[in-house]
Amino acid sequence: MAKLILIRHGQSLWNAENKFTGWVDVPLGEQGRAEATIASCKLKNYRVRVCFTSLLFRAIETAIIILTEVDDICAGRIPIIKHQADDRAWHGWDKYKGDPERELPVYPTAMLDERYYGELQGLNKAETAVKFGQEQVQLWRRSYAVAPPGGESLADTVKRTVPFFCDRILPQLSS
Repeated sequence: MAKLILIRHGQSLWNAENKFTGWVDVPLGEQGRAEATIASCKLKNYRVRVCFTSLLFRAIETAIIILTEVDDICAGRIPIIKHQADDRAWHGWDKYKGDPERELPVYPTAMLDERYYGELQGLNKAETAVKFGQEQVQLWRRSYAVAPPGGESLADTVKRTVPFFCDRILPQLSS
């Protein structure tokens, strides 16, 4: 039976500073890399066949650490980042026939990026709560339907991520 493993990225440098990150591409800090290594150890008895990740570097970095810290997770296969064929920025440079028996495909996609925090990105969460009120900030952060200024509500994020799950991830689980 197939299993779905869901993992959040490790602590980013902005997470450590209590900042709204959203789509700002901030890397992991030392603690985040350590958290990814710990996750890898906890997953040592699982065999990953395919990986989908956010396009954000902190998510890709977390995935690669998890897939490479414990050799057995990939069952001897090498994780290979696979870019979308229609992504013109890559010009098809990574295209080759490949070796599915020796490689584990890692698919980064913006469809799995975390929630977009709009005008809150880069702001300190505590200072934002002082400025706008704790109740308002909690509404922006935890409400399903209310979006932060210029950002995405959780409902908007669901509209983006669930179709990707149904179209790309679920078929992998089914096969």
